[in-house]
Amino acid sequence: HTLFHGKKDESFLLKKRRSFILDERKSRINERKILNDMLGSLVADATFDAGTDGDDVFMSGKRLGILAGMGPRSTAPFLEMVYDECRRQYGAKYDDEYPEMVLFSWPTPFYVDRPIDDDALFGAIARGLAELEKNDVAITAMPCNTAHKYYDSLKAGAKSRLLDMVAITMKGISPDSGRATVLATKPTMEMNIYQDALLGGGKEFVFLPRWQESVLELIASIKSKESMRAIASRYIRLEKEIVAEGVDTILFACTDLSTIGEEHRSARTIDSSKELAKELVAEYLKGKTP
Repeated sequence: HTLFHGKKDESFLLKKRRSFILDERKSRINERKILNDMLGSLVADATFDAGTDGDDVFMSGKRLGILAGMGPRSTAPFLEMVYDECRRQYGAKYDDEYPEMVLFSWPTPFYVDRPIDDDALFGAIARGLAELEKNDVAITAMPCNTAHKYYDSLKAGAKSRLLDMVAITMKGISPDSGRATVLATKPTMEMNIYQDALLGGGKEFVFLPRWQESVLELIASIKSKESMRAIASRYIRLEKEIVAEGVDTILFACTDLSTIGEEHRSARTIDSSKELAKELVAEYLKGKTP
């Protein structure tokens, strides 16, 4: 062992220590640079030729778009529905077996307790769709029933294929359904799109005015993130009233209502969000080589 004495020796040790630390830092920086260069090279060279492989679920040109945020609390449940449908429809299990998706949560001037400014709402949705489509999406789902008031105009200006949530939902109504009702925001109810579709399909539409206030309170409790116990309790009370009027099918025409899990529902329900998620995945799979 060598013993160091005095200030000279201490200074020598400090310099050696600083030199060692600097060398270590340089080494880590170099390692990171090498790793980043390697990753950059991999990304630059990556090609997505999965469409040529019959065993690969991913399909080039099938990037999915979701224009969401209407309302904000419905966005995450809808995405989960899409993932569930991937697993159900084609057995997706591993990360790379799910579709490429671009989810765009876009704020819009929609309120459940006041009249809608059609120009402002349509303009906001149209701008959101245009922003989403900058990401080269092939098929777009718009999980908002009220927004489908402007479906024809939005479709006319869309670059991607915009799915029709209302038409898709109506396909989910069972042929043996006789008396049906719709739970939705007041603006959606005033559009009469679901009521007209039910009547046109030979169903009897049943709706008591007092139910609308209960639905609005239910939606407000979801948006304000009340406890699921409180939300479920509100829904169960409303469902009992509806069933007492002989209704055999309840159509959820508000994406926020998807928050109410099937475990809290006793009556037969058709969830417009779930029907849209099914169709989105089904359209994704079209043209895939078995």
